Amino acid sequence: MPVSKTLIVAAISAIAGSASAQWTAASGRIYYASGNVGIGTASNPVGRLDVRSNGTRTISAFNNATTGYNYAVHGTSLSNNGRGVYGIAQNVQGNGSGVFGVSNGYIGRGVYGFATDNRDGASYGVYGKANSSGGAGIYGQNTHANGYAGYFVGGRNYFEGNIGVGTTISDAMVTIGNVGGLNGVEMLGFGEGATSEFYFGSIFAPTGSNNAVTFSSSISGQRDIMTWEAGGNVGIGTSDPAYTLDVAGDMKLRTGDNLYFGAVGENTDTVYIERINNSTNGTFLDVVIGDDPSSSLDYFRIRNSASANQTFWFASDGVAYKTGGGSWANSSDRRIKRDIKTLSGSLDRLLQLRGVHFYYTNLTAPGTSPGLKTGFVAQEVESIFPEWITKIPGTDTHEDLKGLSISGFEALTVEALRELRAEQDAEIASVRSEKDEQIASLRADNDELRDRMARLEALVEQMANR
Repeated sequence: MPVSKTLIVAAISAIAGSASAQWTAASGRIYYASGNVGIGTASNPVGRLDVRSNGTRTISAFNNATTGYNYAVHGTSLSNNGRGVYGIAQNVQGNGSGVFGVSNGYIGRGVYGFATDNRDGASYGVYGKANSSGGAGIYGQNTHANGYAGYFVGGRNYFEGNIGVGTTISDAMVTIGNVGGLNGVEMLGFGEGATSEFYFGSIFAPTGSNNAVTFSSSISGQRDIMTWEAGGNVGIGTSDPAYTLDVAGDMKLRTGDNLYFGAVGENTDTVYIERINNSTNGTFLDVVIGDDPSSSLDYFRIRNSASANQTFWFASDGVAYKTGGGSWANSSDRRIKRDIKTLSGSLDRLLQLRGVHFYYTNLTAPGTSPGLKTGFVAQEVESIFPEWITKIPGTDTHEDLKGLSISGFEALTVEALRELRAEQDAEIASVRSEKDEQIASLRADNDELRDRMARLEALVEQMANR
């Protein structure tokens, strides 16, 4: 039997009336006091408002206000473990996002999290958690040269788990808690390029009695890069510094950078070590001490730790003092020498030198100082002892000057004295020979006189007996 039109209309009206009866209109508002509402779903809605669709936007909210703190979507949860906004991306492939925020303003926030200070315990403005092997609780990416992948301002920044970029999650992480059996903070980095913030390295800062901060290398066999100890010692290349600054490895001071000693204000003297490039292949290493070039107020000393008296002194006025005096030692063992020959003509060569008094006219040349000096002229010495001549490197104030480095003078002196002794011995022998001849002649004369006296005495005696 066909259903009449009247019954169909009545049924529809009854259903509509039943549905509308659950909505309440009051003061310009319409609200649904109980039950769930589903839009785009034929099954029972799982929440107070369950909206489902296959379109570009399931829910689209737009706030037209241009000033003030206004919200297109505002979510609030009062439960202990609630979420004001909760997003899940269940896509198998692609780049799905549980929550995706975009800021097109000059200074805006794609996602803004705020934790109020009205409850005890931990609260989070933004809380991210990843359960997948390749996921990230919070992932920051910057595509602008002047932007930031992550930006933190003020307060304390707390990290637990893995963050950053690496070939695996463990390659780039910040861990707070148990790190290798110690309580501390560990930051590991596996940089993708030379400009990475952390490149093949880590920072480990344990808590407790040690309180050391260590920058270490993740490359096998490499030394720790840097360690700060709680006591104030800093180690570079070592994780166990024994001094305020303990460096294991080479140190480099670049040209133009000086190494200073002493605190400012101790006195007026500046003390530092400086490298100077004199030419393409010429270098000076200057030890600068004080500002008194014409006196012996400032010294560079070399001594041992047992006694301050056992020292070498190099004064600012150019005078050097050596423990016990004497010449500088050199290797003289017969076993490391060859072609040994005795010097000859030493006295004549030494006597060809001319000793002079003089004053220096250019006090910028090496080894010069004001005042009356005694010595030789290099050009005069060169033809006699060419091995004594040195060449002073040219600078902007002098060019290819000649210097003297007198060596072997003791040997020359000994051989010269030996030649003098030989001449003296020859003269003495000659004198003695002449004296011996004179004595022999005198003795012969004396013997002849004695013989004549004896004959005279005999003649006198004969005449007296007659």
